[in-house]
Amino acid sequence: MKKFALALASMLLVLSAAGAVAAVPSKTTTDVTRVKAVESTEPTMLIEVTEDAAPVVEEIEKIYQHVAVKGQAAIAYFPVETQNEIIALLPEGVKGSALTMNEFVTLTTEGTAADVKVTFTFTTRYTVDQKVVVVIGLYDGTRDANGQYNVEWVVLDAEVLESGDIAVEFPAELVERMKNAVATAMAVLND
Repeated sequence: MKKFALALASMLLVLSAAGAVAAVPSKTTTDVTRVKAVESTEPTMLIEVTEDAAPVVEEIEKIYQHVAVKGQAAIAYFPVETQNEIIALLPEGVKGSALTMNEFVTLTTEGTAADVKVTFTFTTRYTVDQKVVVVIGLYDGTRDANGQYNVEWVVLDAEVLESGDIAVEFPAELVERMKNAVATAMAVLND
């Protein structure tokens, strides 16, 4: 009887611990990616990382299929024109096909559109010797004939800081377009 009581008590402890673990939510994009600093002449200007919007969730799945399942280069996911803009920002000797994509997040904007420099902190720690290019996806909420969300890609240069964070300068015109988009995504490609 004593053994049975001990076994029952042990089982209850294990089950209560499992319940406690299950009650802790998993990490989300906003848990591991954040805006560290926003520098702008417009004090109300704000760009933040937020939970993924529906078009971005679909895009992430397509990128995963393209890169992880089919084994294609991350840069090849984008239209040829976007690929050419990315390659134009790469230093000599760095091939677009060698770029990896470790980040794909949803951004939101608030305030009056202005030129803004944003410093992002990611789980991935980048090094100053790495070349980093950012691709902004602007979704208008419509779908094409194949049922895919329409997205316009805008390529921006980025800088890796000593801290491993990434600084990106957003021109006011792009910020205004981000404010008017149904959703905005940011992909980070690096060598």
